[in-house]
Formats: sequence, structure tokens, C-alpha cells
Amino acid sequence: MTPESVGADSELVLGKHSGKAAYKARLIELGYADVANDEEKLSKVVEGAKAVADQKKVLSDMDLEVLVGDKLYHQERQFWALESLSVQSNSSDDGSKVASTATVKLRELNGEEVSEAAIGIGPVDATFKAILRIVNRPVKLSQYSVTKISGGTNAPGNDALASIVLQITSDSSFEEVPADFPAKSSGIYFAEGNELGVVKSAANATPTFSGTGSSTDIIVASAKAYLGAINRMIDAETPREAAA
Repeated sequence: MTPESVGADSELVLGKHSGKAAYKARLIELGYADVANDEEKLSKVVEGAKAVADQKKVLSDMDLEVLVGDKLYHQERQFWALESLSVQSNSSDDGSKVASTATVKLRELNGEEVSEAAIGIGPVDATFKAILRIVNRPVKLSQYSVTKISGGTNAPGNDALASIVLQITSDSSFEEVPADFPAKSSGIYFAEGNELGVVKSAANATPTFSGTGSSTDIIVASAKAYLGAINRMIDAETPREAAA
């Protein structure tokens, strides 16, 4: 008798205590044989999966696919990395007015850690403003999207995993995030042929830099995506010799 014969799902359950072999087997089944058979790539995915499993307990196939993209398909030079993030929010007028304070600690490429705090119209806005205080670069948020939310009470695990995709451009005017962010900024557009990374839509157009982030906390996922895009922007503007 097989699990399928009685209507059960035989899908391998992956969690914090699953071994590398289990993750390797599942990645191959999902079509990521190139990742599964590369020891360095596999180790990165397993490390990230176990960190997420500390929160979710059980990982779905979608969680694993999000992690593959988040861990492997990003700019290799991390000029800034997220060390910690704390957010406090207060609402008034029946929730119509929200003020948030974010405290962010980033680690620079040379290992130095820098902390800043900022007040915003919401937790994501406050987090982005605190990050900009640290990186000190003119950044305009052009697109923001919650692309995947998997898990939760009706799926394996006890928490949802959110995935964020966003795009930024370099803007000397430091245009503010829309007041209703991210409510009306949730649409996202990809021209045919464009992939995550550096997108230049037309001749002499301002380059657009994309970033992705995933976490059981949507604010952390947003911060990771924002930093990913900023790292790509810095990388495009920095010669390899200068960053070495």
C-alpha cells in the first residue's frame, strides 16, 4: 500500500532537522539539478532553508524555490548587508493614520556595522528611510510588489513566507515614497526580456535596479529586497578594483 492509494500526499517534508541529502533530492525533483549537484550552491540554499525553518517549522516547495532565487540569483558583491531590524508602529483615527519608527543595523563590505533610526508613514517606509540614511545615496523607489505569500495556517508550517520584488533608480531629487505606500505601489511590470538585475528600458534612460527578498516577516523581506537593489546600483557604479 502506498500513501497515494489512500489519498495521502507523499511529498517529502523538509524542516530544520532535514539533512542536506533530503534538500538535494527535493531540489532535483523541482528541476534544480544544477543547484543540487553544486556543493557550494546547495550549501547556501540549505543554510537559508534551515534559518527559515526556525520560524516556519516546515518548508513548502514554493518556499524552497523562493530561497533558491533569494540565495543564488543576486549580485555577488554585498556592499551592505542587513544585520538587524526593529520596527515600532502606532495608529490613530481608527487606523487611518500610522506612524512607524525603524531602527536598522547594516554591515558594510569591510565588516563595519552602522545603525540608524528613522520615522515613516508606515513600517516599510520607515525601514527604507533608515537604510537610506546609512547608505547615503539618492534612491527613488519605482516599483514594489508582494509576489508570493506561501504557508500559513492552511498550509504546511505555522507561518507564511513572503517574497518581495522591487525596483529602484538613482534620483538626485530623493523623491519621497507615496503617502499610501505600499497600497497603490503594489503593481509591478517586467518588459519582455528583462530579468531581475539591471534594466535599462530605452536609450539614455536611467538604469533601473531590481531586488528580491524573502522572509516570514514582510518588513524584513522588504529590507532585504531594497538592499539587494541598492547593492546592484552601487556595483554598477563602482569599478571592481575599487571595491576589492
